[in-house]
Amino acid sequence: MNFACARDSDLSTRVPNWREQLTCESCKLPNRARALLDFIDTVLLAPSTAAIYVTEETTPLFRALAGRYPQVVGSEFLRDGTAPGERNRRGIVHQDLTALSFGDETFDVICSADVLEHVADYKAALAECFRCLRQGGRLVISVPFLLSSSATLVRATVEDDGTIVHHLPAEYHGDPLDKQGILCYYHFGWDLLDALSAAGFRDRSAFAYWSYKRAYLGSPQILICATKTGAVPRSGQCVSSFYDTVAIAQQVAQGRHRDSVGGRWDEIGRLQFEFLVSRGLSPRHKLIDIGCGCLRGGVHFVRYLEPGNYFGIDINQSLLDAGYDAELAALDLQAKLPRANLLCGNAFEFAALGIDFDFGIAQSLFTHLPWNHIRLCLTRLAPQMAPSGKLFATAFIVPDDHPYGDPFAHGEGVVTNDHCDPYHYRYADFSQMCQTLPWRPVLIGDWGHPRGQTMVAFELRT
Repeated sequence: MNFACARDSDLSTRVPNWREQLTCESCKLPNRARALLDFIDTVLLAPSTAAIYVTEETTPLFRALAGRYPQVVGSEFLRDGTAPGERNRRGIVHQDLTALSFGDETFDVICSADVLEHVADYKAALAECFRCLRQGGRLVISVPFLLSSSATLVRATVEDDGTIVHHLPAEYHGDPLDKQGILCYYHFGWDLLDALSAAGFRDRSAFAYWSYKRAYLGSPQILICATKTGAVPRSGQCVSSFYDTVAIAQQVAQGRHRDSVGGRWDEIGRLQFEFLVSRGLSPRHKLIDIGCGCLRGGVHFVRYLEPGNYFGIDINQSLLDAGYDAELAALDLQAKLPRANLLCGNAFEFAALGIDFDFGIAQSLFTHLPWNHIRLCLTRLAPQMAPSGKLFATAFIVPDDHPYGDPFAHGEGVVTNDHCDPYHYRYADFSQMCQTLPWRPVLIGDWGHPRGQTMVAFELRT
């Protein structure tokens, strides 16, 4: 009975497909994709440097992930003869989820959103995902899921000769590359967790999401997460992925040191150099580059400053070595920088350099550090600065009234948090932090950073 008109009525066609609707007008993500992105950001706590494979490439979800994670790669299942791992004439990468072209232990996260139900041999697909994940890596999948069923509903199967046998009326779902859609083989039940276990995964969990505030409406939707066997968190990973010196060293060994520091090598390197010059940096000044990495900004500063006036500190010796041996060597700049000017340390040991610095820069450092780490940095830097010295640091700044615990979206889809990397702060946080320190924070604001990082100056009190 429809009480609006007091007549019997079939309203089934009016019930929305909650999973595929409630699409954001800005990012174009529907309900299930928004929740999946939220899950990766706030439950997995994936760092910005995570290597992520997404089993799609032409969708708003892939574009949103690519904006957050520079090392994301995606693909589609093509039917045009393109070889696995290759791009077709439209520039789209082809992958077969049952026979991926990637090497073993390539990714930190594999994300598959409503794809597995279209793979006839889904168990082979799970085995391939396990192979391509690093130890401790996570597989996150969404599928049509039957909450009340222990067994997967098999809608269709494929015979050895390739013939498709339909056990139920054929069901086709939307396909961004084919207007005819793509066949659905399964609606999964709880035995999907058993299939994950058989593939080698552990810590298999199902997460139900529903939120009025975030418009995850309709029946609770399900996300499945599983971890590759052998996950042992390394010291410091709870702070930031940059503290995982083993993983960073592996990336450097693969020739990916520029990716390890977030990419955009030329753009951000020159941006920070031109900013400091505009603030008075001259060749005679001594500069400390905190979290210098593989010298994305350092190559510009070394070229500009008088010999020996650039100093860098970073937690990763592998990045420092790549900066000196690869980047400076390629530009014939090693003679201008004594190797001893690059210090590896995890506790801001500025005193070991024995220098009073005129300028300091911490570009994309405070964005990866919690409160007490930043305070330690400021505390140990102050005695090593010249009386008129200044530190310029970038941070993700949110409004002072932004609710604590809520994520915040910045440029290029970057989402920050109070409690995990990448971190955001309120300007009031820095003012409070410096109340008992010899620093006075000054908000400079927008300085042209492509990912929305704000510049803050720290001046010594007189």
